[in-house]
Amino acid sequence: MSVLSMAERAKVAACLVDGTSIRATERITGAHRDTVMRFGLAIGEGCANLHDRLVRDVPCHLLQCDEAWTFCHTKAKRVRPDDPAEWGDQYVYVGLDVPSRAILSYLIGKRDAPHALRFARDLRARTVGRPQISTDGWGPYPEAIWQAYGYEVDFGQVVKDYRHGASRGPDHRYEPPREPFITRTVVAGHPHAPDISTSLVERQNLQLRSCIKRMARLTNAYSKKKRNLDAAVALHVFWYNYGTIHGTLRTTPAMAAGLTRHVWSLEEMIAEALAVADKPPPVPMAPTPPPVAPPPPVRWQQPEQLGLFDRVANGPAVSKTEPITRGHLRLIRGGLS
Repeated sequence: MSVLSMAERAKVAACLVDGTSIRATERITGAHRDTVMRFGLAIGEGCANLHDRLVRDVPCHLLQCDEAWTFCHTKAKRVRPDDPAEWGDQYVYVGLDVPSRAILSYLIGKRDAPHALRFARDLRARTVGRPQISTDGWGPYPEAIWQAYGYEVDFGQVVKDYRHGASRGPDHRYEPPREPFITRTVVAGHPHAPDISTSLVERQNLQLRSCIKRMARLTNAYSKKKRNLDAAVALHVFWYNYGTIHGTLRTTPAMAAGLTRHVWSLEEMIAEALAVADKPPPVPMAPTPPPVAPPPPVRWQQPEQLGLFDRVANGPAVSKTEPITRGHLRLIRGGLS
């Protein structure tokens, strides 16, 4: 990596952020594939460090979350019991700020409840305000959102039922039905029904597969080590946020979110990423305090089941339930005496 000049590093980085494989980058730039791999790993880990340092305290009111499938080394059906835990299916969790299109939080891991909770808590720690969050109908999301946000969220899910969709063509492995049956479900708070959607974050999933070669469908450029997958996703996320002009916004997502005032160049990103690549990660963000009431089941319980309010020590009374179709009441100290 040290033998590359800044101009050569910029050429390699331009290939990597544009969905080019390691060997294709070697043919285009003339740099050896081992050098390309080491360089991509270094700037990817540096970009992850930069993301942790820069994407904090972002005001937001509308978020969409989803996860995109990929795999590491071996697909799940071929993983043996004695294989490393990182082999098999991996999912890229993405939290997208709708107005700015910025990726505020991401996580690579298994598709299970612990990783969903880690993702939700990281998203909560990076944002300020009471957002409206939309996800798909995956089961662990309601519990994870509850543990991370408590009652300070408006949460809805988009449930798609493909069983009653239109007929498929002969080659339908990656083609969903044309007319899926979509149900918008209010889970908590009082979200604006037309904004319960995952269309933009699903479009971001396409961006992931287009700009990260190891996440493309039917490719032999898949990840052999999770560390390399983590670095590739971190590089894509940072360049997408800070260096890519969004076609609709006419600016970068980071500028739209107020995280920077200019469009980053490849050279600037490389210099900043390599400067922090070997430094320890920043101090972890303060964990979100637990909810004020015991966690309910998957769906918020009705008022008649638990009582309308639950008195909290040294604080105002907080609603103990979230009706499915309307918001909750909150008592505030003070007011007229």
